This record gives sequence, C-alpha cells and structure tokens, in this order.
Amino acid sequence: HWTDILILLTALLSAGLLGCDTGLGGGTTDDRDYGSGTSILQMDFDPETPAIDVTFSYDWEGKTTGYDLLKKAGEQLPDLFLNLSIGGLLYGAALDLDKDGDPPQWGTNPDKPVYFDPDDRVRYGWLGSAGGNPEYESTWSYFVAEEGAEPAYSQLGAGSRILTDGSTDCWRFTPLQQQFQ
Repeated sequence: HWTDILILLTALLSAGLLGCDTGLGGGTTDDRDYGSGTSILQMDFDPETPAIDVTFSYDWEGKTTGYDLLKKAGEQLPDLFLNLSIGGLLYGAALDLDKDGDPPQWGTNPDKPVYFDPDDRVRYGWLGSAGGNPEYESTWSYFVAEEGAEPAYSQLGAGSRILTDGSTDCWRFTPLQQQFQ
C-alpha cells in the first residue's frame, strides 16, 4: 500500500538512513567550512494548544546537525528527557513538570514508555510506529526554518540536516492527519 511506503520512507529519511543527493557535495571527504553560529530548538508537546514548551539556544562550531542540537538539549536541560534513535528519530519526550527528576523508563518497544510519572508531560510515537497502529493519534514531526523564515516540514531527517547560523529546528507533537502541514 502506498501509505506504508510513505511511512517507511519518512522514517528512513528522519533517521538519516536514506541517502539522497542534497546538492551539497558528495564523496568521502568533506572539506567545506561550516563556520559557527547559534541555532534554536523548539518543542511543542500539546497538539490541542500549540505553544512552545521548550526553547533551547545552542552555540555550535563546524558541521552540526539537527540531531546534534536535539541531543545537546537533552543533555543540558534537566527537565527534558528524550528517547532518540541513533540516526535522529525522536521516539518520545517528557517534560519533568513537577521537577522531581523522575525520568520515563523506555522498554523494548522504543517508542512507548513502560513507566512515566503521571505528573509529567510525556509524548511518544513516531510516524513509522503510528502508521499501522490505531493506538497513536499523534506523533513527533520535524520542522525547520532558516533565519527569519517560518518553520516548514523538513524534507530531511534531523541526522541529515546541517545547521546554519540563526536556524530553528522545531519538533511538534502533531495529529497524524496534520503531519506534513
């Protein structure tokens, strides 16, 4: 079915596992100067009332991806817990609203916690798991914007997106019917 193919391709792109020619060069050597800059990460946990729950500013140098930005936020923000794949899929995220430091426990099913503090805001699911699973009505979606622009659905996964100075990466917990809007 074509929707299954779309879900698989989206998951592979998100993970940075599907190679595509971005027009940025190729080969095994990358001698471009990526410079340095500051980028912003924003996360919206609530599809019913769109608002930014997390804002994280990151000063970077050299080749830095959206996945690097997301990992740094998870490392440096004590109230943010992330469940990430190696390639950049955001399986789940939690905000420690009561500030008790009690992180969710992720089980063998990578996108669903086996335990989480009911006082925290926990959102889980990614398009690959949600596509054939009626349990998921919303999943994490990745949007990007260059400086001064409005965020748009990313055509690259976080592991493939190279940050530019002033760029913004937005992760939104989005209803399935609004995934690409």
